[in-house]
Amino acid sequence: MSGYYKPINLTSLLSSERGFSEIVKIWGEFRKASSKGIDSLVIKVKDKLGQEYVACKIQPALDGGEENVSQTKGIIYYFQEGRQLGLPTVWDLIENTSL
Repeated sequence: MSGYYKPINLTSLLSSERGFSEIVKIWGEFRKASSKGIDSLVIKVKDKLGQEYVACKIQPALDGGEENVSQTKGIIYYFQEGRQLGLPTVWDLIENTSL
């Protein structure tokens, strides 16, 4: 959790009636990368108050594509926080719904 240091009460989130009932919409958006980057899929969530959050950013990588790599074949998917997208993240969503 880079850059996030607040305690989160997961028990409260998962056992409360509010919890995930606060989420009204979940959707994905494809994000075209800059000339040096990789395209990604951004999963977003909207709560009852209309606030949008980035649940995660999923990027494919071909880390095992080098000649001398024998352990990894195919595509690896990295699930990232998406903090650089400028929206509140999944950690903010959890904090706001676990109060």
